[in-house]
Amino acid sequence: MWEDSGEPAGLKPVFEIGKAMLSEKPDPKEFADAISRAWLDKEAAAVLKPVVAKLIKAGLKHQVTAEIQEQVSESVYVMF
Repeated sequence: MWEDSGEPAGLKPVFEIGKAMLSEKPDPKEFADAISRAWLDKEAAAVLKPVVAKLIKAGLKHQVTAEIQEQVSESVYVMF
C-alpha cells in the first residue's frame, strides 16, 4: 500500500549518513538502527531491525576482498 510521506521541513536528516554507518568497524545493531530510523512504518522497522542487523553482521564477516572496477552506466544517472 502506498502512503503519502510528505516532505519534512528539513531535508538534512533524510540525507545525512549516521555515525554508525561511517565507522570503520560498525556495530550491526547500531547500523541497523541508523538505517531503519527514518522508516515511516515504525512497527515494520522494529520487526525488521534484527534481520537487518544480521544481514549487516554477515556482510561484515564476508567482506569483498577484491577491488570492483566496474563503470557505472550513464543510463543509470538518467533514471534520477
